[in-house]
Amino acid sequence: MFQKTRVDLDSRVLVIFFKEEVVWKVELSSAIDSLYQEMNILKTMYKKQEKYQERHEQVVQDILDNIKLLLQN
Repeated sequence: MFQKTRVDLDSRVLVIFFKEEVVWKVELSSAIDSLYQEMNILKTMYKKQEKYQERHEQVVQDILDNIKLLLQN
């Protein structure tokens, strides 16, 4: 009833398949590397933003402290 069919793949087809697979893996690898670089840039920007925010808060606190001192005198 059921016949087993044997698929004979031409070596040229296999070479094209493997080349496409390698190209896809290289493209995926470079895309992942690019994402890691972008993540590192974002982390650096976030850390700088945190430092600026802390500095800003300190300046505001210093101003408030100076105003309190002036009002006491």
